[in-house]
Amino acid sequence: MNQNEIAKKIGVSQAAVSLVMNNPSTTRVSKEKKRAIVEYLRKSSAMNRFSLKKTWNLGYVVDPLQDVRQDFYGKALVGIETSAAAVYYNVIIECYRGTELTMLRHSKVDGMIIRSGKAWEGLRNVHLRKAVVLLNCAAPILECDVVMPDNRGGVFKAVEYLKKKGCRKIAFLGGDPDYSRYSCNYAERRIAFPFACRWYGVKGMEGVIAETVSHEALGAVKTLLNRWRTMKEPPDGIVAVNHLYGAMAFSLFPTIPVVACDNKVEKNFPGEGMAMLVQNAYRMGELATELLFQRLSASSSPYVRLDCELTLTLGEREESDPK
Repeated sequence: MNQNEIAKKIGVSQAAVSLVMNNPSTTRVSKEKKRAIVEYLRKSSAMNRFSLKKTWNLGYVVDPLQDVRQDFYGKALVGIETSAAAVYYNVIIECYRGTELTMLRHSKVDGMIIRSGKAWEGLRNVHLRKAVVLLNCAAPILECDVVMPDNRGGVFKAVEYLKKKGCRKIAFLGGDPDYSRYSCNYAERRIAFPFACRWYGVKGMEGVIAETVSHEALGAVKTLLNRWRTMKEPPDGIVAVNHLYGAMAFSLFPTIPVVACDNKVEKNFPGEGMAMLVQNAYRMGELATELLFQRLSASSSPYVRLDCELTLTLGEREESDPK
């Protein structure tokens, strides 16, 4: 059965069948016709008789440190599932543990969204076989399509906010190393900080905790904050590289405003009332899925990186601070 025969069977044009077969996310075919074409192709074996074969599945790869039940990761997954379902695709979730993925070994997916820098380190060769989009991890040289939070823009928003609060010497509380060399959020935020300080005409200083970012780093954070506190001219505002460090600074340095560059809220350090840069994880999931469908329909187009805007939410303490 060829495309003309499929079109006659469904009662649509051959052009509509061709468009949907090559790109299920196309907007050039009405939703009603697209649904009829996709449902017919999925129920029959007609698709497999063409050189273009589809599984109607997308892969979503995480690692053991990411819990999709957690709000931040969960919203990204919902964004992916919603966008995939709109074009009749299923989503297969698999955790990368250092071995070949089942979805690849059994050719279960048309393309993958990889949410983990560690997974991408182990799966870099898959983009030779499958369309890949990295979500929330990247490399300086684009090796595939990427969706990231706008880390640079977020830091500029944080410094602008602190300047408006009257801060003139702002400290950056950072973490090193990153989760992996492809999970570069911390590095991008740290690099942007001095540029933001110069742009807004404030003094900037930084302290980097050279430990794995975890609750065990609290001692190192305390030591650094106490050293800042005893300076002749201590900082009067803090930008923290993530929510955990921001919440620590928020509790240990109660007299100055703090902005945290992440919205992954830690159970033991909720940072209630703290100013925070919120990543739109749901929108990032949507963008990653849309980008993956574009890659599936145009495999030779140049790789792109999309940065999703962050929103600065204001904490109660900063709002009531008489300063």
